[in-house]
Amino acid sequence: MPQVNARRFEKNKKSDDRVKDVDFFREFNKVRNTVFATNNWVKALERFRETKGYSEKIENVENVEELDKQLSEYIATMKQQNGTDYSVSSIRAAVAALYRYLNKNSIIKHINLYDSNIFTSFSETVNGKIKYLTDLGHGEANGSDGLTAEEIKIFYSNVVYIHFL
Repeated sequence: MPQVNARRFEKNKKSDDRVKDVDFFREFNKVRNTVFATNNWVKALERFRETKGYSEKIENVENVEELDKQLSEYIATMKQQNGTDYSVSSIRAAVAALYRYLNKNSIIKHINLYDSNIFTSFSETVNGKIKYLTDLGHGEANGSDGLTAEEIKIFYSNVVYIHFL
């Protein structure tokens, strides 16, 4: 067991009986940063819904079409607190967080936000927003460029080969 997990294990372990408890292992499996990120995205969605006059929590929306509409509106209008657009990776992270949350908490069972046949508007809105942000230059900016043939020649001409037996 890695050292960090060992410390976490000892911290969470209350008794030998607790270790055998299913809930203990389910809780132990949670990744703290994932839970934190999910909660942040859900809070942002709920703040948006408040401004639109929705009174019930997102997990209590009973109608798939209504949920599709509300999530689409959120994705279309979502911005950072400073008013700038989110990056493409942030949009994807938000969708993943909302999927996790609704899959676990929604009264609509077996919800799948990634099913474009059910969440048509949401899927089209997410894809359109990603395309729009990519066109604006908010896409994945940290990609790498391949080496040119000349750079490869220079690299191999300067490499010292070491032969290991």
